[in-house]
Amino acid sequence: AAAFRATGVFHLLAVSGGNVAMIVLPLRWCLHRAGLGRAAAAAATLPAVAFFVFLTGASPSVLRAGLMAILVLAGEILGRERDALNTLGAAAALLLAAAPGLLFDLGFQLSVGATLGILLLAGPIQTWLAPRLALLLPGRAAAGIAGGLAATLGAQAMVEPLSLHAFGVFSPIAPVANLMVVMFVGWLVPMGLGAVVAGLF
Repeated sequence: AAAFRATGVFHLLAVSGGNVAMIVLPLRWCLHRAGLGRAAAAAATLPAVAFFVFLTGASPSVLRAGLMAILVLAGEILGRERDALNTLGAAAALLLAAAPGLLFDLGFQLSVGATLGILLLAGPIQTWLAPRLALLLPGRAAAGIAGGLAATLGAQAMVEPLSLHAFGVFSPIAPVANLMVVMFVGWLVPMGLGAVVAGLF
């Protein structure tokens, strides 16, 4: 755990919205390709979200991510337009209404802060960064790196004060370290969950 903190990738030890998305998006796509309509595919994905939350221990960060996914899927079922900031606010409000003590839980604070940072800051950072990286790298590589760095920097900007206060550690290499490990986590999470489901049978 100390090594994860020192390199600024401690968040990998907690389940995040990205982990939930790695499960929800492929499953919904497969169901849609199998012939289900958009609303039906979203409805069929809901039990998978609940199972994932249960499987990973229903920690505050998991509950936040899972509830956001459920709200997004519910919006698709009802044919409503979604807004990420509103979804985050609704999920946080519902969880705090059910358990006000979560307001002082570091995992909950980091989860909400990281998501808020990505939603508010990643877009402007990517807009500024992409054309500058395009001068040095091919267009597709520049766009991919700019998107990854923007999400990392946006989340880091919000969670770093909380992390510094809680752990007393500041990692200047965190953006680069996060960019390097995200590509591997994107494969490991679905493969790990698939292995767990296969093991049940």
